[in-house]
Amino acid sequence: MARDLDRLFMVARSQTGQVGAEVTDLLRQWVNREVVSVRMEYRKEYGKLFEQRWRSLATDLSIARLTMSESRGGFGWNKAGDAAGLARAAWEIGRADVSLGLLAAGTWIVHLLGGDTPCLEASPVSGGAEGAPKASFVLPGPGMSGESDPLFSGRAVRARAVRTKTGYELSGRLLRPLWAGAVADVHVIVCALDDEPCIAFVRAGAEGLARGPALSTTGLNACTNADLTLERVPVGSGDILVGADKVRMLFSWIHLLASGVCAGAAADFFDLLADWADSRTIKGGVPLKDNPLCASVLAESAQEIALARILVHDLADVVASAGAPEEGSAERAFVYACTIGRRILAGLIHALNRGMELMGSAGYAKEWYVEKHWRDIKNVQSSLSGVGAGVPEAMDAARFFYGSSPR
Repeated sequence: MARDLDRLFMVARSQTGQVGAEVTDLLRQWVNREVVSVRMEYRKEYGKLFEQRWRSLATDLSIARLTMSESRGGFGWNKAGDAAGLARAAWEIGRADVSLGLLAAGTWIVHLLGGDTPCLEASPVSGGAEGAPKASFVLPGPGMSGESDPLFSGRAVRARAVRTKTGYELSGRLLRPLWAGAVADVHVIVCALDDEPCIAFVRAGAEGLARGPALSTTGLNACTNADLTLERVPVGSGDILVGADKVRMLFSWIHLLASGVCAGAAADFFDLLADWADSRTIKGGVPLKDNPLCASVLAESAQEIALARILVHDLADVVASAGAPEEGSAERAFVYACTIGRRILAGLIHALNRGMELMGSAGYAKEWYVEKHWRDIKNVQSSLSGVGAGVPEAMDAARFFYGSSPR
C-alpha cells in the first residue's frame, strides 16, 4: 500500500521552504528507487551495493554540496538557519539506510564546521567521492582509569594539541570514534589546547595516525569503526577550531542529524510494519489491525515515531537559534540537543521493540529488513546516549536551568 509518510508524520509548514522541499523530493525519489523498492536485494548484497549507493549519493546527487558554500559550487546550506532543511534531508536518507544517512550527515557537519579548513582541500578528502568525505567523530566522554584528562562539561577530553612553529601536534591514545573510524577520510577530533576545548580536522593517512583493528558492533556494518592512536600528528594552523562554543555546536549538529536519520529509518520500519499488519488475519478472519489489543500496539509504535519526527524538527529550530548573536545561544542548543536527542532515540527503540514483538519471527529474522533498522538505531543510541551518558547531560541541564555548579 502506498503511504504518504509526510502526511502521516507531520512537520510544521513553517519549518519547510521551497528549496528544502525540492531537495527533499529529489532525495525521496532516489531512496524509493535505489533502496526501498529493492530492499531484499539490497539487504542480501549489502557489502557490494552499499558502496554503489554511497557513490551514487555523492556523485549523482552531489550530496556534500548541500553544505558547501556557494562560492565553491555548493547550495550554501552552511548556516545554523539551514538546520530544518538538513534535518528533512537526513530523514529521507535514513529511510534507506542509517549508515548512508550518518555518512551523509558527517559530510555535512565537516563542511558546516570546517568549510574553510585546508584539510578539506587536500587529498584524499577532495579526491574522494566527489568531495563527499566519510567522517568520523571523536567526542569527549568517559576517561581512562589512572589518567587525568582535561574536561569539557564534565566529559574527559582525551586528545591533546600543542603548538609548534608551523601549527600544532595532536596526540591521543585509543580514541574511540562514534562510528566510521576504520573507513573515514577525515577524523574530527575534540582535543584540548592548554585545557581549552578545540576541534581538530585530521586526514586519514596523516603521519603519526594509526587505526586499530576493526571493531565488532551491533549495527552500522557499513560504518566500520576502529580506535585511533595519534602520536604527534601534525595539524595545520587552519585545521583547528578553538573554543567551547565550537564543540557545543559539533554536539548539537551530531545529535540533530543522527536523530533525523534514525527517525527516517523508523518511518521505513513503520511502512514495513503496516504492510505486514495489512496482510495478517486472526481467528474468525478478522484483520489483525482491527483487534483492539493489536491495534493498541501498532498505535503505540506509530505514536513514538510521530513524536520523534516532531522533536527532530523542534530541535532543528533550537539549533537554528544558535546562529543568533545573543550570548549563550550555543550553550542552549547544546543542552537541548543532548536532552532531545536522547529522548528521540529512546522513543524510537521503544517503537521498534513494540512493533517487532507483535511481528514475532518476521521482525527478528535477519533475512528481512526490520531487524537491521533496529540494530542500526540501537548502535547510534549506544554511541550517543550509552551507559553513564545521562550523568553529564543532567549536570549540563542543572547548570543551564538552575545556575548550578556541580563538580
